[in-house]
This record gives sequence, C-alpha cells and structure tokens, in this order.
Amino acid sequence: MLIDELVRRSLGVGDQATSDGRVVPAVADALLGGVTEPEVTVSGAMKKYQEEIAIGDLRGRSPAQLKLWQQTKDRSVRYFVDVMGDMNIGEITREDGQKYFAWWNRQINPEDPKAKPKSPKTAGKHFGDMRDLYTRYYAFMGDETRPNPFRGLNFKTKKTNKKKRPSFSDKWVQTKILVPGALNGLSHALHLIPLMHI
Repeated sequence: MLIDELVRRSLGVGDQATSDGRVVPAVADALLGGVTEPEVTVSGAMKKYQEEIAIGDLRGRSPAQLKLWQQTKDRSVRYFVDVMGDMNIGEITREDGQKYFAWWNRQINPEDPKAKPKSPKTAGKHFGDMRDLYTRYYAFMGDETRPNPFRGLNFKTKKTNKKKRPSFSDKWVQTKILVPGALNGLSHALHLIPLMHI
C-alpha cells in the first residue's frame, strides 16, 4: 500500500469517528485494510447501479426511455467485458483504463479500411458510462476519493458549424415592420415584441 493511500485511509478513519471522537473499530478495519473488499464484477456493479444507485435519475422517465437507458448501460458493460473481461471492479487499474481507451481509439480509427468506424460520440458515451459507473459505485460504497482509472480520458468530437441564419436587412425592417399600421391588430404586448428585437 502506498504511503499517500495509507495517509488517505487513516484520515478517513478520523472522518468517520463518532460525535464524541471515538473511532469505530469496524470502520477502521475496513479503511485500513483489515477487511477484504467484497469481489464485485463490473457486470455485478452495473446491476447494483441500475437497481439501487441510479434510481433517482430515472424518476419521470417513460417506459420507453427506461428501456433505452438500460439497454445503453448494458451495452456499455458488454463492450468493456468483451474487451477486458468481467473483472472485479476493484481490480481495474489505470493501465486497464488506458487499454480500454486505446481499444475505443482503434474503433474510431480502424486499421482495416473496410471496417466501419465508430463515432467519437459513441466511444465517449460508452467509455463515459464506465467512468460514471466506477465513480458512482464507489461513492455509493463510501469510497468517494478512490481514483477513477478512466478519469481524464476523453474522445474529441468535431464541432459542427451550425449555419447562422441571416438577419433581416435594415431596409426590410423599415419597409415591413416599422411602417405605420404594419402591426395593427396586435395586442400591446405583441406589438412590443418585434420592436424589442430590432
């Protein structure tokens, strides 16, 4: 165990002390490595995420939206498991995160010219789902400061140049809107709207 990790865990013991300053032995054991972390696979963590952790995010969604949300999360885990295996989520290292990131980069830019490339948006969505799963799973388990092996790895997407709508010419405004009587029949409030935009 690295020294900074040991310091972080030791400080965590103090943070979890009772109101009168007593250390809770079970918390100390858990934070200082006296209790083994339960082995939970990535697919098991996603199941917990879907059934317990993200419940509040789903409030107000239609059945179709819920189904799409679940299918997307399941697909994200399936991609990871197909590439890296159904690893214990606690054993995913930064190197594993980098390997998975490299795999997605190869999907965006395949070596085979006949292969259909994935979009950076697709890669970002599924890779981001794994990053979010890791962060939220460990926050739920009480380990909010655990370094995320997927942190800071992103796929750059091209910004689309949306066509700017041309503005009305001064002459058009003067001859169509500002002429006397052009806005007759409108209520006072509606009469003010075009004038405010000039």
